[in-house]
Amino acid sequence: MAYFTQRWLTSTVNRERSAVESLQMKNRLDHTASNLFTARGVTAGDTVYIIQFAADDLCLIGRIQVAEICDAARAERLLGYEPWEAQEHAVATKDSMKPYRFDLVVPKANVSDIVFIRAKGDHKSPALNAKGKIGQQTFRGVSEITEPTARMFDRLLGP
Repeated sequence: MAYFTQRWLTSTVNRERSAVESLQMKNRLDHTASNLFTARGVTAGDTVYIIQFAADDLCLIGRIQVAEICDAARAERLLGYEPWEAQEHAVATKDSMKPYRFDLVVPKANVSDIVFIRAKGDHKSPALNAKGKIGQQTFRGVSEITEPTARMFDRLLGP
């Protein structure tokens, strides 16, 4: 089992929040989509943590345990609705489907505890910009993280 982050754009978070608030969809994170899952090594059994930046804050939207990586047609059959466009969809296990956390900001003290696993296997902490703030580019796309980072995210998200 491996652990990954996926950064959602603000527009994605706003679309999901609006759909939940208007009761167009259930308040449960049941899948995510990308063109990078296979390339980054995401497979069934892995955990994907959804993150977003709001201003300079790193926000943790939720997590899923991946039941399956599939195309959009299969995702639609599994989910019962048409997912947003992407080549690959990570559908959550039933047990890991939890409400979105649109309000959860990762404390600044915890951001320095985040460690990414790079392609060569070495570890890297998030970069800071010239103003000493989180370098948001460090979190782009889909990135593998260490187990201690995943555990820290789990503590913040709760059961």
